[in-house]
Amino acid sequence: MDLPVVWVVKAVGSRPDHECILGDGMGKTLFTAGCIGIVTDGGVRDVDGLLTTGFAAYARGVVVHHTAIRIRRVQGPVEVGGIEVEQGEVIHANKEGVIKIPESCIEQLPDRAVAMRAFEHAVHIHLRRTDLNVEEKRKIPGQLLEKYGFKL
Repeated sequence: MDLPVVWVVKAVGSRPDHECILGDGMGKTLFTAGCIGIVTDGGVRDVDGLLTTGFAAYARGVVVHHTAIRIRRVQGPVEVGGIEVEQGEVIHANKEGVIKIPESCIEQLPDRAVAMRAFEHAVHIHLRRTDLNVEEKRKIPGQLLEKYGFKL
């Protein structure tokens, strides 16, 4: 495929906090096949092994053991972590969580991400200033949002 592939998996067992969806062996196999990561509301194991690959795992937590693999359906919508993801949709994940990017935002996303990064940098510089009082500092984020093209 031309785009990065992320495997989105719903834990379907009776104890989702204890369901092992993936370990380092499966992660390495998926990465070799072109999948760059997994998003699941189940758990992962063998984290040290996963960290030796470029494969990313976003999960409910770490679990200690294997569980039975149960495949109920493929290529349908999946609800994980409060969002529903369908095949072909764009998601973004980092250590703070996972979000779904609306299709209408994708074209402008790179430019807006650069602007947001610049906005955040500017805000932090001003908030660290010692020559401004609290009231003056409160005004700065709104002013900078406007400067960088964001609406309040």
